[in-house]
Amino acid sequence: MLGEPCEQIVGRSVLTVFADSDPEREAARLAYLLEHGVSRGERRVRRSDGSCFEVEVSAWLLPDGNIQTIARDISARKRGEALMRKAARSISAHTGRTFFSSVVQFLCDALEADMAFIGELLPGGEHVRTLTFWRDGVLAENFEYALAGSPCVEAFDGKGVVIHPSGAAQLFPQDEGLRTHGVSGYAGTALYRSNGDPLGILVVLSSVPIERPRLAEGLLEVCAARTAAEIERAREEAGLRARLAALEARIIKARRETNGDRTRPVTQR
Repeated sequence: MLGEPCEQIVGRSVLTVFADSDPEREAARLAYLLEHGVSRGERRVRRSDGSCFEVEVSAWLLPDGNIQTIARDISARKRGEALMRKAARSISAHTGRTFFSSVVQFLCDALEADMAFIGELLPGGEHVRTLTFWRDGVLAENFEYALAGSPCVEAFDGKGVVIHPSGAAQLFPQDEGLRTHGVSGYAGTALYRSNGDPLGILVVLSSVPIERPRLAEGLLEVCAARTAAEIERAREEAGLRARLAALEARIIKARRETNGDRTRPVTQR
């Protein structure tokens, strides 16, 4: 962990390893350990090159008075937690198409993936049409595809977040899109309406294996609920606009029928 040979570490005070050591806090930690026999916490550790990383430290007081300590590197977990917070902030700042674009872009950046899309389930439940498609760092043209033979079927079967870290194109040979784009890693989750009906899907695709499937699962779970809510909101808004347009058309038609379709000239003063 430290990037140093053992002979340069043995015999040194453990406090020289911790980057966040403070005399008063160290005294308090030691007092707690002596009283309770065990302590746990998170610390920052400094490598030989000066860089730091996070560890989870567990310490026990042994019968002979010595202390046994185990430090576990949790820097990857910390990065994941930071990404979760970033996801929550980024998806809460937008609505509509801007929101959909921000979600797929964020997922590709966070997971170092090539593609991500949000798809809307079409009537009949056999096809999906994308609402936004992020590919190779830019928004790409939307498309429609059949669910049969694709890993998305597993997501709609209620399995939560479905992840195939590698070999997705080989696992689903009927999915022409996976073969065409040379997909190796797949992560997807179904989106549901507030009443529980299936609504759409959120998918991340990578030409290389997904190295952090747990992180992918967590990020998709964070983004899924808000994405589904935004699709529902957009549908309701579109329906409202259609109803208002129809009402306005009826009003105009009624006025024309009442006035005999006559218009009065406007006089400027």
